[in-house]
Amino acid sequence: MIKNILRQNKVFFAIVLLIAIFFSVVLYFGVSRIYDRESRWRHETASLELDVGKIIVQSFFANFKHHLFFIRDMTSVRNFANSDFKSERYQTEVQGLIHNFSRASEEIYQIRILDAEGREVVRIDTKPDGKPLTVAPENLNNEERKNFFQEALYRKDHIYISLIDLNVDHGTVEDSASAVIRIVSSLFDNNGKQRGLLIVTVDVSKLFQILPKNMFVQTKSGMVLSLRADGSLTAKTQGYHLDTQEGKLVVSDTETIHYSTVNLFSGRQLVIGLYHHHIGLKTALQRLIWLSAMLFIIFIGLVIVLSNIDIRRLNERNRAQMAIVTSLVELTDSRDPQTGAHLLRTKTFAMQLAKQLKKSNKYANIISKEFIENIYETAPLHDIGKVGIQDSILLKASKLDFEEIQEMRQHPLIGGKVLQDIIDQYGIHQPFIIMAKNIAAFHHERFDGTGYPEGLKGENIPLEARIFALADVYDALRSERPYKQSLSHIEVINKIQSESGKHFDPDIVNAFLTIEKMFSELIYNDHKNTQNGLSLI
Repeated sequence: MIKNILRQNKVFFAIVLLIAIFFSVVLYFGVSRIYDRESRWRHETASLELDVGKIIVQSFFANFKHHLFFIRDMTSVRNFANSDFKSERYQTEVQGLIHNFSRASEEIYQIRILDAEGREVVRIDTKPDGKPLTVAPENLNNEERKNFFQEALYRKDHIYISLIDLNVDHGTVEDSASAVIRIVSSLFDNNGKQRGLLIVTVDVSKLFQILPKNMFVQTKSGMVLSLRADGSLTAKTQGYHLDTQEGKLVVSDTETIHYSTVNLFSGRQLVIGLYHHHIGLKTALQRLIWLSAMLFIIFIGLVIVLSNIDIRRLNERNRAQMAIVTSLVELTDSRDPQTGAHLLRTKTFAMQLAKQLKKSNKYANIISKEFIENIYETAPLHDIGKVGIQDSILLKASKLDFEEIQEMRQHPLIGGKVLQDIIDQYGIHQPFIIMAKNIAAFHHERFDGTGYPEGLKGENIPLEARIFALADVYDALRSERPYKQSLSHIEVINKIQSESGKHFDPDIVNAFLTIEKMFSELIYNDHKNTQNGLSLI
C-alpha cells in the first residue's frame, strides 16, 4: 500500500522533500541569529530582574529604617533614655510598645535597647511561631564587646547597619538558622548626651521571600545566601567573589551569574546576584533542525496514509453523535407535542446569549466557537428527563398540584442520570456530551442557590446551564399554555431584570438586555410561521 502511494505521488513527495531540505537549510543558517537574539533576551531579562531586586532590597531596608526612627522618637522611649534607663515605669511602657510593634511585623527578628555600657535593658525576641517574647531582666546580656556595639556607639551620623551574617558575632552563633542584619540608632537624653542604642534586628530570610526566584545575596565575606524550596536559607561559600559594582560572570558552559551592587545607607552595600542556567543552546538548536527535518518527512508520509482514515472516522463519529442527539430529542418530542418549536427557539436563544457573552472580557477566553456550537446542538436535550415522567402529569392541561410538581421536578435528575450513564458506560468525555448532561441536570438551578435539584449557587452552576436557564424561562413566559396566558416581550424583560442575581446570573441578564430584540423577533416569526401553517422543525 505504501509503495503504491509513493508511486502515485512521486511529484508530490519530491516537492515535500525539497521543502524539507530548504526548511532545514534556512533553520541551520538561522541558528546563530536565533541564538544571539535568545541570549540577548535572557541577559536583558536578568538585568531587569536585578533592577527589580535592587528596588525591593532598598525598599525593604528603608522601611525598617523608618521603623527604627519611629520607635526611637516615641515619647516613652525618650523618657526612658532621660532616666538613663532606670525608670521601671518607662521600662514597662517601652516593653509593651515594642512588644506590640514586633507582633505587627513578621520580618523583625529582635528589638533591643542597650545602655552606654552595652547592657541590655529591654529585649523583645520573636519566637519561631512568630509571637514576640519579652525577655526577663535576669536573662538580659551585656553586648559591650560585640562588634556592632563598638561600631555603632561612636558613629558620627548615629545610624548604623551591620553586615549581613548568620547571627554570628565574635565567633558566637546566636541562631544558625537565621541570617540577620542589625539596624542601630543612638538614643539621647534631652541634654543631647548619648545614653545608649536602639537595635532592630531584621530576619533576612523574609527578604528572599519577595525577591525574584534564583536570586541570591553575597555577604562581604563571600558567603552566598539563597532561599531553599522549603523557605529556609542556605549559606555556602563559592569559588568566586563578586567585587565590582555590576556585571556578569560566566561560571561554566551551563551557568552564568548576573550581579549588581545595592546601596543601602550609612555607606553599607549588598551584592545581589541571579543564577542563569542554560544548556548549549546553539548545539541543541542544530540537532533539533536535523531531527525536525527527518521527522517532517516521516510525518508527511504518515499524514497522507492516515488522513483519509482519520477524516472518515471523524465524520462517522460526528454523524453518530448527531444521530444520538436527534433520537433523544425525538424521544422527548414524542412525549410532549408542544416541545418542538420550544426546542428550536431555546437553542437559538442560548446560542445568541453565548455569542454576546463572548464579547465581554470576562468570557472571551471561556466561551469558544466550539462552546457556542455545542450549546446550540445540546440545548434540545435539556428536558430529556421528562421521558421518566408520567403522561398524566406531563400532558396535564391544568396546573399541577404539589405532589405532581415534586414529581415533575425529578426530570433534571432523570435527564442528568441518563446522560451520565452514557458517559460512564462508554467512556465518552467529549465537551459535547458533558455540556448536554450539565444543561439537562442543572437548567433549573437558580443563581442565588434556591433552585433544584441540587441547590447549586452562583458560578458553581455550569455556565451552559446558567445560559440556558434564561433562554428556557424567556420562552416559557412568552408561550401560551392551557393553564396560563403568555406574557408580552416587555413584561418578560421586566421580570428577568427583577430576577437578576436571584434566578439568573447578572452577566447573562446584561447580555440578554443587549440582544433582547432578537428574542422578540424570533418569537414573532415563530408565531407568524405557525399561523401560516409552516413548521420550524
